[in-house]
Amino acid sequence: MAWVAARQAVHRWWLVVLIDIGLVAAGAVELLLETRPAWTFDFAWGVLGLVAILTRQRLRWVSFLATLPALYVTGILIPTLITLFAVAERSRRRWMLFAASAVVAVLWLSPWDYAPRLGVLLDAIYAAMFGMAPTVLGLLVQTRRDLSQKLVELTEARRVERESAERQIVAAERARIAREMHDVVSHQVSLIAVQAGALQVATDDRQTAEAAKSIRLLSVRTLDELRHMVGVLRASGSGATELTPQPTLSELDRLVSASGVQASVLTEPPPGLPPTVQRALFRAVQEGLTNVRKHAPGAVTTIMFSATSRVVVLVVENGPSVEERTEFPSSRHGLIGLRERADLLGGSLATERLDNGGFRLRVTLPLSGEPGA
Repeated sequence: MAWVAARQAVHRWWLVVLIDIGLVAAGAVELLLETRPAWTFDFAWGVLGLVAILTRQRLRWVSFLATLPALYVTGILIPTLITLFAVAERSRRRWMLFAASAVVAVLWLSPWDYAPRLGVLLDAIYAAMFGMAPTVLGLLVQTRRDLSQKLVELTEARRVERESAERQIVAAERARIAREMHDVVSHQVSLIAVQAGALQVATDDRQTAEAAKSIRLLSVRTLDELRHMVGVLRASGSGATELTPQPTLSELDRLVSASGVQASVLTEPPPGLPPTVQRALFRAVQEGLTNVRKHAPGAVTTIMFSATSRVVVLVVENGPSVEERTEFPSSRHGLIGLRERADLLGGSLATERLDNGGFRLRVTLPLSGEPGA
């Protein structure tokens, strides 16, 4: 891109040089036709007018004033018209432009030694045309440039307005989802927690009481995470709102022990992983254990971490089911969400059914933890 921009800049520079050479050449031809090519006083003023053409972009008014002696002395018009156009193209002072046009018209008539060329009326018309034409053309170019800028600003304003409307629509949809999650999921999970607490108090069986206690704790933890999730949804995406508190791999042992799965961590995760990577790996282990509990009850599960200089790899592998399966509704949204997490971090997710009837989940993430890495 830098090379293309440099080439375009060189092309524009050569175009400006060619235009300047053409304008100076046209003025030189007019000067040679009006005066003899000799270093006389009149010819020197004409040369000064030609030099003023080259400085018209930086010293606009100075260049215009430098051409007036040549117009009066030699009668050449091209340098004055060019510099007047350059002034009118940028100047915002209309009265100065029209005063400059009047000066050009008066000097072209040369009233101090005036002798009618085409007749008094025609001379006046031509003088007015020579004086006003560059100013009008310059103002036309200036107006066109202003309108183009206004059009760009209007397009940008419409884009911002459209994005604002889209954000409002998204915010309304997020609020609707938050309401549904709170009204439906929160209500039902609360009932589960209450019933589990009642069962824990009422039963005399120790194993049943422990199971009820686990259900109640999981329900309470689910309600807590649901409350944070509803808060994020209601934030309408206005900032980098996070689901707090966010899990890390330091809670991996608690997750495994509370999963109800015969799982063990064979190799520990490498230390110092970024929070985004830890969160993605934690959710991957969580989803893997959930799938084992749903689709392969009683299966022995292993969790393994490995790392290179650039990536960290997680493998959750389970054997075949050893207990009777309970049918659960499944839409594979969990695996879809894990794949999206991996893609956002520039990693990958792979799943594989094993020959012994087991299943393997493999997640590879870059150590940088930067989105899109």
